[in-house]
Amino acid sequence: MIIRPTTFLFILLMIFSWKSTQAQSIDSLSVVSWNVLFRLSILSDHQMKRADSILAYLTESNADVLVLKEVFHITVSKRLLKVLSEKYTYHSCRGKRSWLAVSFRVCILTQDSIISESGVYFKRAKGSDGLAKKGVLMVNMNHKGKLISIYGTHLQASGGGEGNVIRKIQLKQLSTFISEAPDINEVILAGDFNTRVESNNFE
Repeated sequence: MIIRPTTFLFILLMIFSWKSTQAQSIDSLSVVSWNVLFRLSILSDHQMKRADSILAYLTESNADVLVLKEVFHITVSKRLLKVLSEKYTYHSCRGKRSWLAVSFRVCILTQDSIISESGVYFKRAKGSDGLAKKGVLMVNMNHKGKLISIYGTHLQASGGGEGNVIRKIQLKQLSTFISEAPDINEVILAGDFNTRVESNNFE
């Protein structure tokens, strides 16, 4: 059988394309980070009406990891975890409760197994953020044989100039928390940083 040069070139291109696709599928990790703003049920601001569309988007995204902030609404959060558990078998919604029974409710959901988790609470916060006991949630997960650390956080939301100072303190605490963790191959940081591009904290 005689293989023409054009046929040979086509076969090479197909092999290269397949190897490239395989490499990408192994090395890639898709993450959706979203402040879903599911506030406390006592606020009565139609959270349940938003839940269906948000759940539909998260399910259809087919991301490997979901990092969700402000999952305060108890009824919505239970439904969210129940619906998403069909695809995201593993999750952590660690959060210390304040005297008002409110926690910062950062949730990390993943299709890969969570090996371990830990968290830290911010030492400085102001207003309702202080009541919410905000901080950082970290999970170590095994993604296709690679150990990856996912950090989810939600910084001070307001407070003007003082709020900016508080966010700077929180970022330093976050940096220390990450640096003190065991050496991991990959680290991904996701969250609502409430920080503008022109802010000094953005650097």
